[in-house]
Amino acid sequence: MVIGSHNEENCKKAADELSRIGKTFYVCCDVSKESDVKALIERTVKKFGRIDIMVNNAGIYFPKRIEEMSEEDFERVLAVNRNGVLWYKICCN
Repeated sequence: MVIGSHNEENCKKAADELSRIGKTFYVCCDVSKESDVKALIERTVKKFGRIDIMVNNAGIYFPKRIEEMSEEDFERVLAVNRNGVLWYKICCN
């Protein structure tokens, strides 16, 4: 099992907890960056030989109305919520 997250502390903690039920490791990964997603996939395949199941549940939001968001905040939401899914699809093919 592989845990990926942009937050190394939370990622390591989750991997440590899940290691009780099977072989687990973590990879720091910002899903908004294609290179990070590609590295996560490559490390996973190197470690386990293949990927059987992948769950991409990364997503962010800012607790304010869209018209109150800065352009930077809005672009970050798109980069994670939209591009994150796209990079997984592209990198797995």
